[in-house]
Amino acid sequence: MSVLTNNLDNVEIIADRFIGSKNDEGCIADLFKIHLLFNHVEKMLQTAKIARYRFEFPVKGCRIDLVLFHVDGGISMIEIKSGNSPRIIVSGIGQLFMYESMYLDSYKNSKPKYLNKYLIFPSISEVADSYVEKACEVAGINYLVYPGFPLIEKHRKNCIGKWVKHG
Repeated sequence: MSVLTNNLDNVEIIADRFIGSKNDEGCIADLFKIHLLFNHVEKMLQTAKIARYRFEFPVKGCRIDLVLFHVDGGISMIEIKSGNSPRIIVSGIGQLFMYESMYLDSYKNSKPKYLNKYLIFPSISEVADSYVEKACEVAGINYLVYPGFPLIEKHRKNCIGKWVKHG
């Protein structure tokens, strides 16, 4: 299992300034932005060097949470899910397959060398996490588990407290 907490300690102070009162998915997207700034994402996802990236990548009327374009010609699609139900989280597996087919259909003349899919989701419980992880493994999707609501709430409270004090 891959856990996002490995590098979170290095960015907590910066994260407090970025996260604010966004929803959980937005908070994780912001943490990824910070990790991208510090070149942590390649190591976290064990991918090739990133040439460029785009959040909310548009494809056929949908938006992929994050697309990484690698220097070796590959692509990584990342779906970030929040919620406290495995059913909500595993819907990201279907989304990733749909996004893959839409992307490949839209860019027929410039197919990537490879296309990796990642599902990033909050830790719910050991049992629930294991079911989601098994579903990802069966589907051939990479995954990262983030610490879930306690960490996000900590950052949200810190930011809101700072904004209220200075507001």
